[in-house]
Amino acid sequence: MKESECKKKLLEIEEKFKGKTDEEMCKLMSEAYREVKIATENEKSPKKINELSRKLSFIRWSAIPSKSIICKSNFDYYIESKKNEYKQETDEDFLKFLILLIRKRFMEKYISKYIKDINEIDLADTCLDFSELVKGVCDFYCIDCIVVKIDAGFSKQHEIFQGHGYHYFNIVTFKDKKYIVDCSYRQFFSLRRNIPECLGVMDFDTLNLGYYMVNSSEKREIAEKIVKDGFVELTEHNFKHYLDGFTLSFRNGLFYEQNVGLTCDTCYTYDDYIKLLFYNYDLIQLEGRENLGFQKKPLKNPRFEFKIK
Repeated sequence: MKESECKKKLLEIEEKFKGKTDEEMCKLMSEAYREVKIATENEKSPKKINELSRKLSFIRWSAIPSKSIICKSNFDYYIESKKNEYKQETDEDFLKFLILLIRKRFMEKYISKYIKDINEIDLADTCLDFSELVKGVCDFYCIDCIVVKIDAGFSKQHEIFQGHGYHYFNIVTFKDKKYIVDCSYRQFFSLRRNIPECLGVMDFDTLNLGYYMVNSSEKREIAEKIVKDGFVELTEHNFKHYLDGFTLSFRNGLFYEQNVGLTCDTCYTYDDYIKLLFYNYDLIQLEGRENLGFQKKPLKNPRFEFKIK
């Protein structure tokens, strides 16, 4: 298929989105992704590939509303039950108070007459702001807290998403327990970024972690806890599944085509993730550069369907 024919088909698809259900919009977007994968099967021009990729990005953002595929955050801006006062009872009491403060402060900055609920805000690119707020409040109350950066591909050397794709979260430590605190985690559950047929498109985003997390019962439970409450206890089990989501989302279509479908699990353990986060160890060494981040080669089969095995 020629580039001009593909652009014409994309325009036809774009015009069909109005008034469609979420399921119908996902089908239309999947069709658009497939058209581009077929059109670029033998395309050698990076410029033409990039033009089609940018057109897909425009359709995705303009035609699909900012909807979430997971539960809402458990927060009401007008709740005054704590009245900004903290009385220590349990570790989780402090964390609930912490999340209340952070979300209130965030909403005071972003809420307007057009947006009345934090669940209406796309939290993309807010992770560092949130993490620094969490650290600041913990420092004020003398609670041990660190800000942790997840580099794309767990690599500081290889920019698999051209400098993007990283994420920040917090680890809060009490006497007996540690907690993962991630106030911007809901950003990964946007409908528009969790349509699996985006995999295999060259020079395009990989599938967000939300798709993998909601399609695994174990992972969904952890994800819903973090999205709803802002935190989850840091156990080996929870830490592994939390970071599995990022690992899965770093992989591109070439990886999943080679493995004959999508999976919601990885072979990595808690100890592996400690090495990946804090030592000179990354996914590029383990899975290969071409299988991660922006895809630079076409699929062997541009009609390959990305489904969970």
